[in-house]
Amino acid sequence: MDTKDFDELGIYKGFVKNQKGKKYPGRNPKLLSLLEVDEFDSFSGVMNANTVLFDADEELHSEILRKIIEGEGLACCMTDRNGDRGYHATMINSNTSLKKADKVMLACGIVVDFHPGNSLPYECLKFNGAERNIIYNKMPYQEIPKYFTPLPKSYIDFTNMGEGDGRNSTLFSYILTLQSNGFSVDEIRECFTILNRYVLAEPLPDSELDTILRDEAFKKQVFFQKSKFSHDKFAEHIRSKYHVKKINGQLHVYEDGIYKPGYEAIERAMVQEISSLTSNQRKEVLKYLEVVCVGEEQAAALNLFAFNNGIYDINTDSLEPFSPQYIITNKIPWNYNPDAKSDLVDSVLDRLSCGDADIKELLKEVAGACLYRSAAIGGGKAAILVGDKSNGKSTFLHMVQTMLGKDNYSAIDLGELKDRFSTIMLYGKLANIGDDISNEYIADTSILKKMITGEVIKAEQKGVPAINFVPYAMHIYSANDIPRMKDKTGAVLRRLLLIPLNGTFTKDSPDFDPFIKYKLSQPECMEYFIQCALDGLAAVLDNKAFTVPAKVQQEKDHYSKENNSVLAFIEDSEKENIINQATADVYKQYQIFCNDNGFRQETKINFSKEVNKVLGTKTVDSHIGKGKERKTIRIFAE
Repeated sequence: MDTKDFDELGIYKGFVKNQKGKKYPGRNPKLLSLLEVDEFDSFSGVMNANTVLFDADEELHSEILRKIIEGEGLACCMTDRNGDRGYHATMINSNTSLKKADKVMLACGIVVDFHPGNSLPYECLKFNGAERNIIYNKMPYQEIPKYFTPLPKSYIDFTNMGEGDGRNSTLFSYILTLQSNGFSVDEIRECFTILNRYVLAEPLPDSELDTILRDEAFKKQVFFQKSKFSHDKFAEHIRSKYHVKKINGQLHVYEDGIYKPGYEAIERAMVQEISSLTSNQRKEVLKYLEVVCVGEEQAAALNLFAFNNGIYDINTDSLEPFSPQYIITNKIPWNYNPDAKSDLVDSVLDRLSCGDADIKELLKEVAGACLYRSAAIGGGKAAILVGDKSNGKSTFLHMVQTMLGKDNYSAIDLGELKDRFSTIMLYGKLANIGDDISNEYIADTSILKKMITGEVIKAEQKGVPAINFVPYAMHIYSANDIPRMKDKTGAVLRRLLLIPLNGTFTKDSPDFDPFIKYKLSQPECMEYFIQCALDGLAAVLDNKAFTVPAKVQQEKDHYSKENNSVLAFIEDSEKENIINQATADVYKQYQIFCNDNGFRQETKINFSKEVNKVLGTKTVDSHIGKGKERKTIRIFAE
């Protein structure tokens, strides 16, 4: 052979002359080039530290080694020599803990001499004038496969094992041997496949091997040492196979293309693996996962949405396959279908908006905002559908609910958001949809404001430690009468989209359809409604704001007066009945007005401040009467 081939392999850092009649050099040999040693009858290559030599002397094991390398297409170098007893194979080994071992069984069942370059670096390449020949060479060289791991304390003669030789029971016991040597479930499966394909004297039929590898006893062997459950190893298996991650402080598991929160989904995965696990054993695993899953995972980009048929990217308008790399916790239970059409959906949206194109556009935008996992979209808004009964409010809410799926929305009344255990219901939800909400006065709007704008809130669940999370639900409510609320600064009002729906949908209507909700729930309608919602979402993202039709602004102006008892009182009163009048008398009139109209009363001080703010007046002292009847009063003066 052309000796320069050894120089080009990248396996050796140099070459040395061997002792006479020996296959190795003497002490402290001089490192030479390949050309320098080629003239000698015997020389060795000095292997790099990150390489390993498999030397199979026994003919049977040597042939099996060759068949495995060639059959599996392993990237390594294999040589033989005329008159020598076996093959040499060299590949990469980065595991410095693996030590030199002679006549050692590899995990796949063959026996070799195992010589790592960092402990015994010499490979005899020429002996008594006979050089080794390269018979197989595939580059770049690979790491040794796990099934080539040496097991110094194990020996089982798999090469003479067939049916009736205790083959199956030996294989079951061997599972535990591999597990105790740090093999994962997948690595054990791969090792058994190689062992059965190349090593066993009489291989198992594929169906029988599948039975062994799929049987629950296989997993029990891996995760139980006698009767002791290895909860840590099982937890790492669950963590790896099911992509368990901690998101917003909670454990999640990858299932059906998204990450699902809570212990139930993880326990379901455990039972799928080993159905006989006890409740206590599952709890051990959960506790371990809580400790080891310490890194907070970053949610996928907001432009990605999970549908039944994949991950949609609104930026590129493309559909990608599901992948654990996308940290998404919500999936829309319908297909993304850009070609979807539905005359029924178009007709319903037209009738809901009474033909007002801007109102129709806003309804699409509100639906689209429900798909977006950030409450800050469009500046952070909440929508309230306003109008009398039978005007289609519930129909639109039903369309949004059906589009999202029951797992993706909550249904908390506007006035219940302040309740201690209500906020947890919004965790991980795309929308909070309240139909026909109460018109009772809302005194505390602090939580509402945080939810609408997506600020961190505290959530509690009975018996479970409180958590902090960032809500991203879009709030949509319907009301015959919008509840009044405490909003001195107007911070809440600025966040509201008050959408008037003035249509009439009763059984007396010529096109009334009692089955309209059922029809709108069909795939054809939902897939098209999703396209409408995505169009609306794209508009909000492009404009950085929601559409505000004239009728919506009018409704907002009207509510501004309705929600402010002082403003409503001023609107109802004659200006001359306030200006230059005693503040005490005007306040009494205000109290009567509030009682008659169901308003909550402001204090006298706050009432006076609001009057001065609205009318541009100021409270000043004024004197009335003469002599002993003279007294000082406060009046509203221009």
